[in-house]
Amino acid sequence: MIQRLLRLSVFWLVWPTVVWAQTGTIRGTVTDATTGEVLPGVNIVLQELNTGAATDVDGRYTIPNVPPGTYTLEARFVGYQIEQVRVEVRAGEVVVQDFALEPAMLELEEVVVTGTGGLARRREIGNTLEQITATQLERVAISDFGDLIQGKAPGITVMENSGQVGAGATIRLRGNNSLISNDPIIYIDGVRVNLYYPGDPEMNQAASPLNDLNPEDIERVEIVKGAAAATLYGTEAAGGVIQIFTKRGAQGRPVWRLSITQGFHNLGHIGPKEDPKGLWMNDCTEFPGCPEDGDWLRNGHIQDYSLSVQGGSNLLTYFFSSRLNIENGVIDPQRSQMYTIRGNFGFSPSPKLNIRFNSAYTYRRTRWVPDGNNAEGLLLNVMRGPRDYTPDHDDSKVLEMKLFTTNHHFLTGVTVNWTPTPTMLHRLTAGLDFVSQDYQEERPWGFFFRPLGNREAEQYNSRVLTLEYMGSYDRELSGSITSSTSWGGQIFSRSFINVWGFGEDFAGPGDKLVSSGAKTQADEDRVTVASGGFFIQQRFGWRDLVYVTAGLRADGFSTFGEDFGLAYYPKVQLSFVASQLDFWPRRWWDSFRLRAAYGESGRAPGPFDAVRTWDSVSGDEGQPAVTPANIGDPKLGPERSREIELGFESLFLQNRVLIDFTYFFQRTYDALIPVQPIPSLGWINTQLRNVGELENKGIEARLQLVLLQSRNLRWEISGHYSTNLSKVLDLGGLESIYIGWRQYYRVGYPAPAYFHDVVINGDAIGEEPIMEERYIGPSYPTRTFGIAMTLTLWRNLTIDMLGEGQGGHVLSSGVAYQNTRRRVWPPCYDVQQKIESGQTADLRTYDWALCDPNFTTYGMWTKPADFFKLRHVTVSYRLPRRYLPPGLRSMRIEFKGRNLLKITDYPGIDPEAFEDGSRSFAAFRQEYYNLPPTRSFTVTLRAEF
Repeated sequence: MIQRLLRLSVFWLVWPTVVWAQTGTIRGTVTDATTGEVLPGVNIVLQELNTGAATDVDGRYTIPNVPPGTYTLEARFVGYQIEQVRVEVRAGEVVVQDFALEPAMLELEEVVVTGTGGLARRREIGNTLEQITATQLERVAISDFGDLIQGKAPGITVMENSGQVGAGATIRLRGNNSLISNDPIIYIDGVRVNLYYPGDPEMNQAASPLNDLNPEDIERVEIVKGAAAATLYGTEAAGGVIQIFTKRGAQGRPVWRLSITQGFHNLGHIGPKEDPKGLWMNDCTEFPGCPEDGDWLRNGHIQDYSLSVQGGSNLLTYFFSSRLNIENGVIDPQRSQMYTIRGNFGFSPSPKLNIRFNSAYTYRRTRWVPDGNNAEGLLLNVMRGPRDYTPDHDDSKVLEMKLFTTNHHFLTGVTVNWTPTPTMLHRLTAGLDFVSQDYQEERPWGFFFRPLGNREAEQYNSRVLTLEYMGSYDRELSGSITSSTSWGGQIFSRSFINVWGFGEDFAGPGDKLVSSGAKTQADEDRVTVASGGFFIQQRFGWRDLVYVTAGLRADGFSTFGEDFGLAYYPKVQLSFVASQLDFWPRRWWDSFRLRAAYGESGRAPGPFDAVRTWDSVSGDEGQPAVTPANIGDPKLGPERSREIELGFESLFLQNRVLIDFTYFFQRTYDALIPVQPIPSLGWINTQLRNVGELENKGIEARLQLVLLQSRNLRWEISGHYSTNLSKVLDLGGLESIYIGWRQYYRVGYPAPAYFHDVVINGDAIGEEPIMEERYIGPSYPTRTFGIAMTLTLWRNLTIDMLGEGQGGHVLSSGVAYQNTRRRVWPPCYDVQQKIESGQTADLRTYDWALCDPNFTTYGMWTKPADFFKLRHVTVSYRLPRRYLPPGLRSMRIEFKGRNLLKITDYPGIDPEAFEDGSRSFAAFRQEYYNLPPTRSFTVTLRAEF
């Protein structure tokens, strides 16, 4: 027995040496060819053995126990060109193979997950998909999620609404194709998230849960822009899908990253150029309450601090991060303070099983200034000068109102990936997105507009639960035909609780609660909706040349009528990689792919739209009673958006020229339209019916060029252009639906569009104006374009610029209209002086109507809102390694500027200003005394150690 134990011990001691002597090892380092920085997380694969490794936090990899032979070694990383080399491995030797990866304009082999039903290479999918990588994000000025995707690709429209820090933006993918909602659905690490915090009419803006993300945590973003690609997400995905993936851990020692940002927001001159006082915002010295420097605007200090650590082993990886962000608005005391923490873990108990945990918590407290369309708004009173509402024109009185939101956002999820065989994958994701907002609004005792004061408090909680399973099986049917089968299902549950209280008429000064008021009111809402669906998809490939995909999604929703049943959404796609043909001239034409896709998705009705409801009221002598509210429709179902997408993408001259083009056509059937029931039924409120129809179509084009490329120089420019032309085809017998601010859904016109009285004899001289209602234009941009440039010198200095334009739409300037009525609009001073003196004989009728308070209308001040803005300029310098002290891996300093230039003929405050902000119910757009978007300047120091 002892001899057997000794032999066994010797065997286990000697065996590793024997194995090593019979095999070899491959190792190396992977860097960015442009900057020289190491790249963690790069997949290195030995193709013949289907094995490999990932680079650690130092960009190093090791593949041990490789049998002797010659192999193809491949390096693959998102955002970079795939590189392959042949290596020869000898027994007992170490092969060193480094990679320097070039940035990729387009890589057909890169793996994507959004809208694919599993893992798929880009070449295999028939729809366009936009991907924004961490490398791209590092080069730009990002302060919130809107900045992250703004101007990055055609078909993505981000409209900044306000200059108040903490306010969210409006996001549209391919414009509007619905009358109830056009918002995309958002996933973070596979978990569905809430898109909105509620807003309030006093602050006239709303924060966005997406802005709770730390930009430093984002690894990449994948975007599909329409129903053709969003079929597998079912109901509510007709507006597109945005998937955000945060950073993971990586094998290797801990690597710490620190960033420190300082800067300021600035607004500069506001209002028409004819007015040097900027509508008394830039010069208020003639009125009491004006700040000591004579200007309502200030430079708002920006400070941001972020710290993260990344590392792990082959069993457990981790990524921790934290952020503190404090921003002061350009008007005192407007301010936002936020901190966020994140922990991402990866656990791999075996090569076939990986479990990822992702959790993040964000706290944000924002002090708002009263804004927009209310008599206590700051800009409304300041910009009207002597025609304001404040006592003795002391506009500082409005700032005695207290407006606060306190937000808590918790997001957590777990994803299990199990690959029992190299050709089969199972993925299970479960997650929770929880947001809570505490809104407090108080007019203190003695407030000028409400002398006895009042207080409003609102508690809003929203919870989204996600449970998703996906499976896929890949196999080779013959030497030239491959098959990929995917299946899965999702269950979502969304609930919100809203408790509102209001108290007024306080007995005296001091701190208050709602119950301090002599009169109180309360309201409570509790709503839960659930949806679930399953899908199956089949993809066939032939010779890596042609791929055909067909899929079907079946969806159920708690808001569907009880007699409706399931909604079914099909998809069909084709991808043809023509450059795989043998005769293709690959010396100068690298790749060419044709793609086509058809798919359907939907929009669900609201929680109570399909059911009969009653409202509680007070009857005679205060007795409880009910009154009819919603008649209900047991057959009510979702809207159905069908989309056809055709396009191509092509690379030329060794990855130096990219051309990408897409045409899309959307038709929304069974659109949900509010229809008035027959009066004799006794129901006075409208009922949603599936009776409408809309159309939306457009193009998306992108051109990207690498003008110069060498070891010490890379100069890249790109441009994109897109259109979206929507039209209302049918409103169920109605001619139009009014949605506010003289904007309508009207048959034969864009959705939505402005209609108003305008002067029709404007070219006459001295004639009294004749007014008539006319169509003025669409409310949302119908075209966007952008141009970007990146210049890298000596691998250390990078200059990045992005300009973006939006147009084809109109915007009503409430400031211009209301100030004209009050005779305090500088561009009209000369005309109004002539009108008052009776000298109208030589006046052009249009000018007369525009500036005469008796004739002017909102319609006349609804003007084209085309604009071009220099969205950002970033200058980044990375210190050479030889100058770094021991222990410091890298150090970079960045200078960034946002919204540095604006070119527009729009006469109002700003062509992006929207007084209702990103509040989800606002389908219209209107500029009305709200703070416009600001510019900002920051300097950031980044260190890695």
